[in-house]
Amino acid sequence: MIDINKRCPPLPDDVEPALAPGGLNAMFERIIAMAPGNNTDIALEAGMTNYTVVIHSRPAPTVDGDEALSTTTPSRERDLEQPPWLITFHNFLTEEECEAMIALGHTSVYERSKDVGALQTDGSYDSVVSTSRTSENAWCSHQKKCRSQEVPNRIHERIATVTGIKANHSEDFQILKVS
Repeated sequence: MIDINKRCPPLPDDVEPALAPGGLNAMFERIIAMAPGNNTDIALEAGMTNYTVVIHSRPAPTVDGDEALSTTTPSRERDLEQPPWLITFHNFLTEEECEAMIALGHTSVYERSKDVGALQTDGSYDSVVSTSRTSENAWCSHQKKCRSQEVPNRIHERIATVTGIKANHSEDFQILKVS
């Protein structure tokens, strides 16, 4: 087996977490409040779209209802009792950005989607071509020289601006092509 400290090395002590305890609720509340399409008083920043946010599920307000979730003391027990945050973004990407990402999927080479296979001796899992999924996917990564291109970089920065989490904390884009 591969040593876990080699496979997933511990982060250095100076690495800051993307969110502090209680920060997830604050992030969602900020996303909803700052969505340009939900609030006509907000001017669009450079690199932003006029997106809207729809809430499908969210934790209930605190008992007294006066205090925002982001200001309450984090509680694992309360979190497990509450419904999760579930939101959708409408018009977060422009048509041109969508077309560019689809083209980058072709450049990065779409491959048949795979499922998780058997456990390997090194602790990783093999992958097997899915018999039920018909999609193909491509990864927009640094290795494929995709992530640093203008459109993916702009989208990563937009996500960072909206979430308040630096772009270098985000994963590569997985581009799906469904047939």
